[in-house]
Amino acid sequence: MLDFERLARRPRKKDSTMPNPKRRHSQKRTSTRRAHDSLKAHSLAECPNCHEKKMPHRACVKCGYYKGREVVDVGQAS
Repeated sequence: MLDFERLARRPRKKDSTMPNPKRRHSQKRTSTRRAHDSLKAHSLAECPNCHEKKMPHRACVKCGYYKGREVVDVGQAS
């Protein structure tokens, strides 16, 4: 019998399992990792046309202007 025939009949190990951690992480290590996950408020800028608060570098939702010209047609809500 050839070596490769013997290897072909040998049962294989399951390769589908993922490795698991051997020990749990401490609370300090977990909270240190999560220190930068907090949410921050968006910065707001004033629209030079209608003086409403808007996100910077975006067209104004109220008047539709961006950089001094109208880029979005804002219809009158009825």
